[in-house]
Amino acid sequence: MVQDKLSLKMYSKKPSFWEREVFLKDIDLLIVGSGLVGLLSALELRSKFPRKKIVIFERGAIPSGASTKNAGFTCFGSLSELIADLETEPFDSVVELACRRYKGLQKLLSIVDREQIHYRECGGLEIFKEGQESLYEVCSRQLDKFNLAFQNKLGLPRVYRKANELIKSNGLVEVSNLIINQYEGQLNTGLLLYTLLEKAKDAGIIIYNGFEVSRIDDTKEGSCAILRNGWKIMAGKIIVANNAFAQHLFPEIKVKAVRNPVLITKPIKDLKLNGTFHMNEGYIYFRNVNDRVLIGGARHLSKIEETTSEFGINPLIEKHLISLLDNMVLRDTAYEIDTKWSGILGVGENKNPIIKAMSKNTIIAVKMGGMGVAISSLVASEVCEMIN
Repeated sequence: MVQDKLSLKMYSKKPSFWEREVFLKDIDLLIVGSGLVGLLSALELRSKFPRKKIVIFERGAIPSGASTKNAGFTCFGSLSELIADLETEPFDSVVELACRRYKGLQKLLSIVDREQIHYRECGGLEIFKEGQESLYEVCSRQLDKFNLAFQNKLGLPRVYRKANELIKSNGLVEVSNLIINQYEGQLNTGLLLYTLLEKAKDAGIIIYNGFEVSRIDDTKEGSCAILRNGWKIMAGKIIVANNAFAQHLFPEIKVKAVRNPVLITKPIKDLKLNGTFHMNEGYIYFRNVNDRVLIGGARHLSKIEETTSEFGINPLIEKHLISLLDNMVLRDTAYEIDTKWSGILGVGENKNPIIKAMSKNTIIAVKMGGMGVAISSLVASEVCEMIN
């Protein structure tokens, strides 16, 4: 609270004439949030409106939600996760959403240079530990059905296959079975956002950091963003792309913030692990980052406590992730944790994003459901189509 008061003192109660006339005037399109959806929406809108003034307000020094804090997986659906979705959604809907994620990934990879973001299509491996034989059998029975659906929808042959031969080569212990999604992979999250930020700047998109929007009002002239410091800034249209934090602006929308911790080790000599891995319907995930191991997730162990927009690490979940490193991923391997952090995801009753007009001049594009890397480019396209 003291730090918040100090930061507010840096601003006058109203912008100066110079600030108003040069920096904050004649904004055609204002985007709240410079994460994946915000940046990709800005780039789409720049292509459609080459002469409009496009401005992004970002509350942090750099994108501060999930986009720079995720694990860097290019995933569109582990088999057990899709099967779990069948409890609430019909088969065709589950497949359609997974296909959208895959198409979104391909669109994203057409926007950025794959080598520049360290993209690797190494496959996504789903782990079935000892004692999970019944879950593995359920997935095995559904494997051909999902493969046929993806073949028909995407033209991808044999998306899923059994891959037990990769257990030993990755140094895994207490693992009975593996199923690989052959078209998933990994990238460097930081480089992805950095690349998009540079593209936005090159496109003449203005990004103001430290601008936290606390309210949005619709007026006859357009939309008005009220910043936390009290400034009122007019724009022709406002696009809210702050994912889990959107409920602070629109309490009525059905999105809730949930927290996921992530840990990464220091470099490990002769590391065997090589690829991306999921467990427990995708709730737990780990991968190599060069010669380090990153592990995260497990919010299903403490769902009530992890339904929060506050950053932090739950000791119970951290202990569980460390146990997995010790006993399954890096048994008999010395390692040290380098750093740890948390990301805030936007989730809801289903896994589809929310893209809708809240008023004549305000659009929201939120609730990525932990799949922002996969689906954000398609969300950006839909946002662009809604603006004339």
